Amino acid sequence: MEDHKMLTEIIELNKKHFRDLITKDYAIQGDENNWMLFSGTNEQYTKNEYLKFKKYEKKFEKIPFKHRYYSYYKNKNNKLTHKGIVYIMFNPSHAIPGNFDDSINNCINLAKNYDYIEILNLFSLRKPSGYKKTELYDSNNVNKKFILDYLENIVDNKNIDVVLAWGHGKEKDYKEIIDEINNILKNKNNVFIIGVDGQKANTYIHHANSQIWNGLGKIEEITKLVPYNFIGV
Repeated sequence: MEDHKMLTEIIELNKKHFRDLITKDYAIQGDENNWMLFSGTNEQYTKNEYLKFKKYEKKFEKIPFKHRYYSYYKNKNNKLTHKGIVYIMFNPSHAIPGNFDDSINNCINLAKNYDYIEILNLFSLRKPSGYKKTELYDSNNVNKKFILDYLENIVDNKNIDVVLAWGHGKEKDYKEIIDEINNILKNKNNVFIIGVDGQKANTYIHHANSQIWNGLGKIEEITKLVPYNFIGV
């Protein structure tokens, strides 16, 4: 089975019965309410490499795997809605299960009315900063195939909303992968972006941790999910 197909199968199995394990090809870390799927021991940072991440080095020491393909979070809401939400962000930073970054915290806080949250990324390389375009692309073959397949499988599912959250200004430098995602999702009715108001939201794809609203208050109080307009994309 191809690597990206294996990732999808692992995710579906793990949703039904959680398993925390590490192999040479992939690693599942967390618990049944919050887990992440990483690359395995064949692709992990050395100590010299993760020490460069400074204040995040402890997180990478605990989970040193270079790639994060998928994150799952079961919401702690009191009433089942039978709905899920998938965020597509840019690349993983330093979040690990139980110790998130601001981006994932914002995704969770903005999606309290959903049963569960899933997070994908355009690029799977875990790096808080200092990444190069070639570095992202050269190591993204498995992730690209995986996320495109994953989105194809949910495009007709009315109970799964999708939020584009990779950040404004990425369309030129990362046009190839964004165009492929847009082509899959353009006929899906429940695609959203994060916005302060409808007009701006339909123009810009903001990052979940955008500086536009950082410092203004809680994201769930100052923003909302607004339907995305694919016209002209």
